[in-house]
Amino acid sequence: MELKKTPTINFIHTLREQTKFRHEALEQSVLSQQLMHQELKLSQYITILHGFHGAFSSLEKACESAYLQINHPNLTLEKRSFLAQEDIDYLSGPSLHESLPLQLPVPEIRTEAQVFGAVYVLEGSKLGGKVIGRHVNQVLGVTPQAGGRFFAGATEKNGLSWKEFLEVLAAFAEENPEKADGIIQSANATFGYIEDYFSAYWQKMRL
Repeated sequence: MELKKTPTINFIHTLREQTKFRHEALEQSVLSQQLMHQELKLSQYITILHGFHGAFSSLEKACESAYLQINHPNLTLEKRSFLAQEDIDYLSGPSLHESLPLQLPVPEIRTEAQVFGAVYVLEGSKLGGKVIGRHVNQVLGVTPQAGGRFFAGATEKNGLSWKEFLEVLAAFAEENPEKADGIIQSANATFGYIEDYFSAYWQKMRL
């Protein structure tokens, strides 16, 4: 499914532009920079995976709870934080998973607009994950089959492709223009939550 050449494409451009500063701040976070370091060690990679698992699983739970309430017919929620835990188990052995590394308040995710904004960030992270996956393969020899499923996004794909998701998102914004700002605010809040989580996790772990 390709994006239609209609005004919907204008919203996607606006969304990208108005969340760019948050996206770039997340990429410049210490945890992200450590992950992409050329001297990344396997022990550091495993610890960083714990951070990703904590941030993403919390957001996925919030989205799932809201999604069950709104039940938008064209919006799918594909969880993948469990892949980070599977990678951790593969690389370091099974653990009890008694608690997440940190407990930080998740941004409010209740309305359709808020779900769309949060899922935009979660789905979009798969694109960056592929870049990270290639990096950890080159530096550590990690593959999607051996400790790299999370960044490879290796799930049983039942959801929308990225282009299909963008089309559904843009169509929703066009049909509900009064909710467009809410989508942008939610996306920025989601980027901000992950950045704050990474920052607090870095302070705790001091990799």
